[in-house]
Amino acid sequence: MNTEAINPEITAASTIVAVPRRSRPRRKSRARIHLRLSAAERAELESAARAAGYSRVTSYVLALTRGETAARTQADAVLAQAKAVIETSVRIAVEAAVAAQAEKAAADTAALAEQIARLREAVKDNFIRLAEQVMRGATSPVSGGAR
Repeated sequence: MNTEAINPEITAASTIVAVPRRSRPRRKSRARIHLRLSAAERAELESAARAAGYSRVTSYVLALTRGETAARTQADAVLAQAKAVIETSVRIAVEAAVAAQAEKAAADTAALAEQIARLREAVKDNFIRLAEQVMRGATSPVSGGAR
């Protein structure tokens, strides 16, 4: 092997030994707990493990022995309370936004109604003025111009 191509500081007298890698990574050893339980006790333990969020009864039993399940249950309760607070605050914010939009829409509707009333009044005034001009003979109703 040409070691100088890899690093010029390595002399020819040095040797590089290739360490073969394992073909498979080593599996973690699983804890084995042998409990003499009745079928009903085993089912109860499995349901408690599932309720606590564990997929394996062994993990649940080990966590029980270390006192982790109480901390996990407390953390779940705090998380549920925080979720409820967030949902409430989001709901209040959405309701406030909807109320503000409704208020703005009501103001816009009132402004439009006022503008429509002014336009109606202007059209009515123009129509009356045109009718007066036609009656005086100043304007022809057909051609729109003077006679």
